[in-house]
Amino acid sequence: MSNNYRISKYQQCTKQKLNIEIYNNFVIKSLSVACLGLITGFLTYLFFNYTNFVENLFWNNSYIEHGNIRNIFIPALGGLLVGLILHFFAPKSTRGHGVAAVVNAVTFKDGKISPKVTIAKTITSGIAIGSGSSVGAEGPMVQLGATVGSLIGYKFFKHSSAAKTLIACGAAASVSAAFNAPLAGIFFALEIILNKFSYHNFIFVTIASLSASAVRFNLLGDIPTYGSQVYGLKTPEELILYLILGFITGGFAALFVKVFYSTGDFFSKLPKIPSFMKPAIGGLLIGIIGYFIPEVLGTGHHTILEALEGNLSLIPFITLAFLKIFATSFAIGSGGSGGVFAPVLFVGAMVGGAFGIIVNSIFPHLSSPVGAYALVGMAALFAGTDHAPLTAIILLIELVNNYKMVLPLMLTCVVSVSFAKYLYPEDLTSGFFTRLGLNLEKARLNQIEKDNK
Repeated sequence: MSNNYRISKYQQCTKQKLNIEIYNNFVIKSLSVACLGLITGFLTYLFFNYTNFVENLFWNNSYIEHGNIRNIFIPALGGLLVGLILHFFAPKSTRGHGVAAVVNAVTFKDGKISPKVTIAKTITSGIAIGSGSSVGAEGPMVQLGATVGSLIGYKFFKHSSAAKTLIACGAAASVSAAFNAPLAGIFFALEIILNKFSYHNFIFVTIASLSASAVRFNLLGDIPTYGSQVYGLKTPEELILYLILGFITGGFAALFVKVFYSTGDFFSKLPKIPSFMKPAIGGLLIGIIGYFIPEVLGTGHHTILEALEGNLSLIPFITLAFLKIFATSFAIGSGGSGGVFAPVLFVGAMVGGAFGIIVNSIFPHLSSPVGAYALVGMAALFAGTDHAPLTAIILLIELVNNYKMVLPLMLTCVVSVSFAKYLYPEDLTSGFFTRLGLNLEKARLNQIEKDNK
């Protein structure tokens, strides 16, 4: 009886100590994640200011002019600077956009990200964006936040699983701060970066996203990225039109991914051209397009706003959709730096806007304003190119502060991603690994099986 009592007492004490240890570890990790969110939010703010500074150095707010000869040469100069910096400070390990690099770290590199490469990509991405390259700022910011997460994970928790969780937290914080979209940041980290949902990850990702959002609120206010667009579903029958839009955006999504990686393959096979010169060639091609159509230069934020307000006509909508696909493919495929979030949203807005003009002319009493279709097109193209419908739906709701478009968003995104996968199975992330001889989907399934054992 005495021995049984001692054993029982020992087991209780052991269990109590284990529970205390688990609780302490949870508290420490929660505080670390909160600090990560704050740091990432502030770094995102600094990166925005850095890109604005570089843009003013190159252009002094003059690159929106049609026929300006500087539209040709400044993107080429920016590409040359990007190529030289990457060649000397981060050779060979810098291909692909920021999100692909983060997924690579989580899936194939035990949560390890090179700070040197990230710093080089951050600097060069700012130069690319500022010089008018057709890229976005969000991808580099995701890589920056994820790198901070990786460093904290290994420094304080010394385990790859902790590093992977904190990478996801850094990525969520970056999206939250960049877009003023804390919910989208959470889904982005779980759906795209980790590709799995768990109670454990959800808690820490949420803390990081909230912390970064608080920094954004304090520094920039609580203004939706693309304003408050008050569109809604006009009639239930209008869902048929959004169904059709889903197929159209799915086709454009497959085209985007195909052109994107085909362009990269083309540049990688160019003979007798030094690698540091290829981004300059990409920049020159972008500049030639920008000489005639300057709206393709840069992130395209203002043009997206014009589309959401229905201020463009049919020909510009269609023209900009195709040209942006090629301009972005030249920018990244040539070995340059930058993200693809903004270009994808841009193309989606143009495709949706063009469709909106057409259905408005055919079914004026059935269809919503052109801007509503541009809005839904943004989400649908994102879903189709990234195979991430949940993130796309939540992101667009937060970008325009409008929950009335939930039904069209849900329908169009699901159709778009399904049709895009049918036409072309790769997305903007998986294609990166295919060219490295890696199977992303298989690696993720193996990781899930390993975690469940």
